[in-house]
Amino acid sequence: LVDYIQQDKRADALVLMMERWLFAAEVADRLGEEQTMEIYANAAHWGPGIYGIRAAADYYFGASVADLTPRQGAFLGSLVPFDKVRHDAWYEQGNTDHEALAAILSTVRQMGAINEENFLSALDERLRFEK
Repeated sequence: LVDYIQQDKRADALVLMMERWLFAAEVADRLGEEQTMEIYANAAHWGPGIYGIRAAADYYFGASVADLTPRQGAFLGSLVPFDKVRHDAWYEQGNTDHEALAAILSTVRQMGAINEENFLSALDERLRFEK
């Protein structure tokens, strides 16, 4: 009986996941990638009680989104989807995963969003959090 209930819950979870995926695909198709990402960034969970990119930039760095450095932006990007364990290790304890941030920055550079000089500067930047 327990196995049957667990299988039934997994099936329900799979159906729910598929419904969410189909909904997300429909939204992205209708709105376009840029507007979909903007909506996501403004609604995403970025930390304990922090929703939206503006609130996250202010909470972590005391800055507006426009004033974030590339490394600060990479840090925020690494937090989504929000994970309390990662948040506590990176923010609360200051154990930033430099390799993960370097990988994000490398991708941003390859996309042409930052130049080589800004990329190298971002790799050397030390994050300072508002606490």
